[in-house]
Formats: sequence, structure tokens, C-alpha cells
Amino acid sequence: MDKCLYCGCDTTNNNSGEHIFPAAIGGKTKLEPKYVCNKCNNKFSKGEALAFRKGVHSIPRMFYGPGKRGSLTESNKTKSGITLMKKKDSGLYELGYVSKGLPYPITQISNMNEEYKEDILIISMDKSNIKKFKNEIEYLLENDFTNKNTVIKNSEHIKKDKYIVGYYDSKVYLYKSNDSTIESITNLIKKHFSKVDSNKLVLDSLKYKESKVMSYFEMEANINIYFWIYTKIFVNFLILLYGEAVKKFQEYEKMINFVNTFGESDSSFIIQFSDTFNIYDLGVNEHLILLIDRGNELFGFVYLYGQTNIGFKIAMPDELMNGIDRYPKGFYMDYTDIKMDRELDFIEMLKYRNLERSKHS
Repeated sequence: MDKCLYCGCDTTNNNSGEHIFPAAIGGKTKLEPKYVCNKCNNKFSKGEALAFRKGVHSIPRMFYGPGKRGSLTESNKTKSGITLMKKKDSGLYELGYVSKGLPYPITQISNMNEEYKEDILIISMDKSNIKKFKNEIEYLLENDFTNKNTVIKNSEHIKKDKYIVGYYDSKVYLYKSNDSTIESITNLIKKHFSKVDSNKLVLDSLKYKESKVMSYFEMEANINIYFWIYTKIFVNFLILLYGEAVKKFQEYEKMINFVNTFGESDSSFIIQFSDTFNIYDLGVNEHLILLIDRGNELFGFVYLYGQTNIGFKIAMPDELMNGIDRYPKGFYMDYTDIKMDRELDFIEMLKYRNLERSKHS
């Protein structure tokens, strides 16, 4: 009977394989379904979402891609969460998101612009959103902004009695100062919002693509998830190479527990370096897993977006020493190359990169 290498449950009827590199960053190759059960696969997907949507790696993904499920199409490109943005030239604060390095404002009202003569400023990328926005705000004003689709955040960049209320993807975002209560802000918005004309914009959308902005990102910098995503990728690569024999590694139980607990267990097999390094001059469009044997020890490295500061040191089981290839083992991908339908091994990687460099020399 086939069993999941992470939890030990029966995988006989398993119908989906676990990705080596997560699909979120362009991964294509999957483990055989017998190695990881559907339950663990789905559980790990939640950790990947934290890592690549809200964690440290959300920044390179947001600027360089890829988009949803590794897509390179314009419609699926990666977006940041809604964040506070400030134009360098005017100092105007607004709500928006960043996609591929470009900022986009969302539909919003604000009383933040000191120089504007009216009480509020309306900004919209989509005029059809104004009416929906107004209806949603009117409902929330009657209920003191208590709704599951409402996000309320305090910001040090917003003064007392100032606010920004935005609307995007059926959610309302209220940003206010630490010193303002919901009640006081609600009363201000009621006063100002009565002046909103759904058919006439006070100010049309600013041309952000031609502007320099500063964004104040709010990341969930969970250090456990940071180490976890590297470890899960590394362990999946070991499973790809050795299959069931991965259990023979002395550190197998430690690594499995570390992945299963999302980084909240013994991590003595992990090596953390003081700075990032890039021995193959990888680009931000490249990911690499590298495994090098040194006698009876294996050293592993996982490069995401061309960089790493995480390594792994594990003992090589005697049973796996015989007949072992002495050259490094690798697993490589360039997620921007639409012709690359699978990841490449180490030798294939060297040939591919030499060929690509010769094209541009």
C-alpha cells in the first residue's frame, strides 16, 4: 500500500501530485501522486499562499512575476494587497496596489489633500465602480463599518480626523489615524459622502504609470514560513530523487516534522548564511535547487528569484552511497521561458544557460 511520506496515510486513490517548485512561482513538475496525499497537498498550499502573497517572496513575485498559478498572461499577473501609496511630487496619499512594479489607485474618497478646496477628493480607475462604492459605503455607515468585507487599518501616515476609504474587488478599505475612533470617522464620512455625485467625478484617475510613488507594504514577515518554504521545496526534491528511500536519511523525521508544523520544530539541518549569494549568476527569472555531495554528507541549496541565504546539511545514508553520481544534482527553471515545459536537471541547466548566453553575445 502506498503511503504519504509526510503523514503516512494511504495514497492509493490519490489523484494529484505535489509540485517541487510551487505553481505560484512557475513550478511545473510534480511528484508522483503516491508520495504526498491530497490532504497534505492542500494544507501546504495555505503555507505557500502566505509565503508568496504576504511574505518576503511576495515582493519579487509582485515585481517580476509570475502571476496566478505561474501564469505569464497580463490578466493573471500578480498584484500586491491594497496598500497606502504616496506620490513623491505632490505628497498625496492614496490607496492602491502594485503589479509588476507599477502602482494602480483604486476607487476611493479621502479628506487627506490639504490643498483641495472641497471636503473630499474622489479618485477612480473605473467610473462604473463609483455607484457600487457609494451603495456599499452607505450600508456600512448605517452599521458602523461592521462587515466581513470591510478592512479597517490604522496608519501613522494619516493625521487625526483624516481618512481614506477605498473600494476594490467587493471589499471596502478604511484607513485612519491611531487617534481617531470609528465613530468620529463615521460621522465625518457621512458629512462628506452626502456630496458624492455618482455621475460626476471630482477628479479623474491620476496617471500613476508616469509618476514615482512610495508604497508602504504590510507584509506578514513570518520567519517560520520563510524557512518552511525553502525546506518544503528541498524535501520534495529529495523525494523526487530518492522516492521511498528518502526515509533512510538520518534527518528525514526532522525535515518532515518541520514541514508538517510549518517551521515550528527542530531546524538543526538548516544552514542560514548572513547574506544572500548567487554562485551561478542567476537572474530574477530563475529558480534552482542544487544538491552537492561531500563524502558522506549532502549540502543542498534552494535559489528563488536567483538568490538564497538558506542551505541544508544532511548525512548521506550508506545504502545510497554506492553508485552515486559524483557531479552536483540540480533542478532548474526559467519561469519566463514559455517553451520550458518542465524543469531541467543540472547538466541540462548548464547547456540551456550556455545556449541562452550565446544568443545574446
